[in-house]
Amino acid sequence: MIIFVFITLAGVKWTLINSEANQNNPLPKAPDYSGVISDNPSTPSEPSADTSVSDQATIFYVPHPDDEVLNMGATVLEAQNHYQPIVLVLLTKGAASGAFKEVNDRLAAYTLPPITLAEFTEARVRDFYESARYLGIQTDNIYVYDLPDGQVTPASVREIILTFEAKYPQALHQAMSPSDTHPDHAASGTALHELQNENLVSSCRYIISRPLWDLNPAANITRSVSQENMIRYQNALNAYYVWNPDAGRYSTGILSTSYNFGLAQKILETHWTR
Repeated sequence: MIIFVFITLAGVKWTLINSEANQNNPLPKAPDYSGVISDNPSTPSEPSADTSVSDQATIFYVPHPDDEVLNMGATVLEAQNHYQPIVLVLLTKGAASGAFKEVNDRLAAYTLPPITLAEFTEARVRDFYESARYLGIQTDNIYVYDLPDGQVTPASVREIILTFEAKYPQALHQAMSPSDTHPDHAASGTALHELQNENLVSSCRYIISRPLWDLNPAANITRSVSQENMIRYQNALNAYYVWNPDAGRYSTGILSTSYNFGLAQKILETHWTR
């Protein structure tokens, strides 16, 4: 089975070859954004000409492929109006995801051979790069680490943060909240908070995962995706829907956390605290 994804000014349209197999093993459909006027999403965006753009870098520490859009997307897009450069640091390749089994089950249903765990993580990183491109991040500003998924420690993230603080002094560092229920998310936030308390970094934000938004809403700062960035955000989400085994694309995001992708399609926001 082959799926082609055509990016148009109207959004994303899906053509399914071998529709009978698709009906037997349906994937959630990417939404149709007809009528939304797009810039050219295939071209990395330049920072806004707004005079508020500074030469201060901002660095996002992304625990897993898809967090950059599910949890950080609105803030990544907004940052382009204020910071330069914008850096994405992927901490893990997402090897512990339950989507690995889901992908191989789906391949078996199509009588296709299974993929290895290494091929699965390569696919997740491939989807991450595609998503980052739609979010407007230059490839030179993307860094990929391979910390053990599910076993990330504050100490390991701490060293990474210090590396980027040295490269971009006085940068705004953005990690997940230390109180996040996912241990990898919490480890990144704990590392950043420790460095902030030690005055080794001066500017920090802590991103709150979608399931935790309602726990302390008064403390949250919310950013919504602007109308001008709507199609880019949606295309970044859709990067994780693509099923095309011939191209090494396996719907890694939607098979990993379909619930959060459903929320992200409806509520286009990022929440964070200082």
